[in-house]
Amino acid sequence: MANAVSEERIQRALTALHRGRDEAIAGRNAAAAESFRKAAALEPDDAKVQLRAGEGLGNLGLVEEAEACFMAALARNPVLHLARFNLALAKLARGVPDEAAPLLSEVVRARPDVAPAWLHLGGALNAQGQYQEAGEALSRYLQAVPQDPVGLTWMGASLQFRGHFDDAERYYRAALASDPEFSDAHANLGKLLQAQGKPGVAAEHFHRVLTVNPAHPQALSGMAAWLDNEGRQQEAIELLDRSGLPRDHPDLVPIRARALRKLDRASEARDLLESTLLQPALPSESQVQLRFSLAATCDQLEEFAIAWKVATEANRLKRASFPDRVPGTDLEAMSVAVTDLEKAFAPASMENLMRSGCESECPVFIVGMPRAGKSLAEQIVCSHGCVSGAGELTAMGEISAALERRTGAWPEGAARVTRTDLDEMAAVYLGQLTADAPDEVGRVTDTMPFNFVHLGLIEMLFPRSRVIHCVRHPMDLVLRCYFKNFAGRSLRFAFSLEDLVHYYGLYRRLMGHWMRVSGLSTYILRYESLIEDTAGETRRLIDFLGLDWEPRCLEFYNAGVATSAAQTPIRRPLNDREVARWKHYSDQLGVAAESLHVAEYESGGF
Repeated sequence: MANAVSEERIQRALTALHRGRDEAIAGRNAAAAESFRKAAALEPDDAKVQLRAGEGLGNLGLVEEAEACFMAALARNPVLHLARFNLALAKLARGVPDEAAPLLSEVVRARPDVAPAWLHLGGALNAQGQYQEAGEALSRYLQAVPQDPVGLTWMGASLQFRGHFDDAERYYRAALASDPEFSDAHANLGKLLQAQGKPGVAAEHFHRVLTVNPAHPQALSGMAAWLDNEGRQQEAIELLDRSGLPRDHPDLVPIRARALRKLDRASEARDLLESTLLQPALPSESQVQLRFSLAATCDQLEEFAIAWKVATEANRLKRASFPDRVPGTDLEAMSVAVTDLEKAFAPASMENLMRSGCESECPVFIVGMPRAGKSLAEQIVCSHGCVSGAGELTAMGEISAALERRTGAWPEGAARVTRTDLDEMAAVYLGQLTADAPDEVGRVTDTMPFNFVHLGLIEMLFPRSRVIHCVRHPMDLVLRCYFKNFAGRSLRFAFSLEDLVHYYGLYRRLMGHWMRVSGLSTYILRYESLIEDTAGETRRLIDFLGLDWEPRCLEFYNAGVATSAAQTPIRRPLNDREVARWKHYSDQLGVAAESLHVAEYESGGF
């Protein structure tokens, strides 16, 4: 008798599942949901019924109910990996990749042949900032499905966030070769090109997406950012309004807030950011970015105590997304690298190291700490008709890796590098540097921040190149870094005051070494001097580059003047708003001041 009742209940549950499927196909979602709920309630101990009910509810967008079904299925059958996989997808849909990744890891351990699990594991790891691990998972997926545009695009993202921009671009373009209309690849490629100082080409990709999908969040944010960079803030806001997406869409609020701030509507931006942060189940990445945007907005409104509190929480959340011991291991590696560079490029060694035969004066390396004014310097010099910008090239890192393979170690192998090696590498680099530069250009800038690590190598490759070293009051420098949501692994030290100070010390130590031993022509550009005497510093910069003066260089902030502008260019004449801004946060920054050599900077050092 009991078996008959059980059989009847199972049959009723299966009937409810079939009915739910038919109702969903017919578009009767409310009725479909009730049928799936009925099936789950009829057979709470049947793992397969719970799995199918969860799938039905999930397809209807009822993610939390679907999660409950998948968890019930796993409670009854812990080796039902399809339920675990679906539970992970539900968590990804809710914006909690940190909960999804362990589930997906279990799936691929048990079933490494399930290719989609590798794909979504890679996506979850990307969302948590574990880009190296994401790339490894996505490589496994692409071995099985090599032409999938989604996998190719996500691999491109993992490479981009690790600073491998050329490789990232190749993957995005491979995705578009597979599917020329794949919106995510266009949007990602657009943002990559935007960050590399190619805003016009980037805008073409955003426009292509929005023509067919005017509500694509990433393309919208990219196009709105392009309009904002062009000084067209009102048009950026109108574009977002026309999309039909909610005004408080978490992916779009930061760029809307930025445009509002530039229109002197910071109070409106603050209200929008605060209300958006109240949304339930915000993805962790959105929570971080919204808080950084709110901190900057409160700083503009001179609500300094609130700004610091919000920035501190943003940094805490960002650090929580990193794997254990990050960025500690990064800083340890940086410390070892600085010591190795000091040894390999010691004063006694520099004279004897090989130089290439390249006589080009074309390369201009703009280096310095993040937020020291490198992008501003680039925008100013690229306003000259004979100067163009190549953006942030990864080429120097790639050259050092290639030389390591040839010499057995780097930088220890610097003494073993041949003239032939250097001539070959110099030619390759110049090809990349000038690829998009007009013929009449005689100087091209490379603003990769970490080229300061490679100045010894740069001198070996290009003895006649020039270096613009951008410096800024260390307290303002640390403050601006602390209020910035940097992307990518290489800047993960920036989300802790202690780590920022540690990194600054390593940077300062290495730059001091280069100033003692390097023969490169170097101009130290102090941010405060540029603000105080913009015309004078601009003239001196152009003279340093060996170029004739052009008055247009003083109009660098006008759209269309600079041939290569930063991702977020200056569109107004400079002012002193951010000079000595740190004094409003002196209590919070007091501990950091002891290790930042403030007195030396204020007396004319760096």
